[in-house]
Amino acid sequence: MGLDNKTLIVRPDGRVSRRQSAEFLGVSPSTMAWWAWKGIGPRPLKTGGRAYYLIDDLRRFAGTGSEAVTTGAEA
Repeated sequence: MGLDNKTLIVRPDGRVSRRQSAEFLGVSPSTMAWWAWKGIGPRPLKTGGRAYYLIDDLRRFAGTGSEAVTTGAEA
């Protein structure tokens, strides 16, 4: 994945920003936005107009390479 020597900031509730989620998966933030719009990839959580992703969903998606929307805890 993309974060070889970078720090991933995970909030206490497990959320990661779209930018860092994209880096983690090795794609661009716009790809993450497109996936969310198409209903594929990790499921985004909207908070205050911003998209976040749960770290467990990102890890699961990265491990499977699946294009299915992951299910996670409700925010």
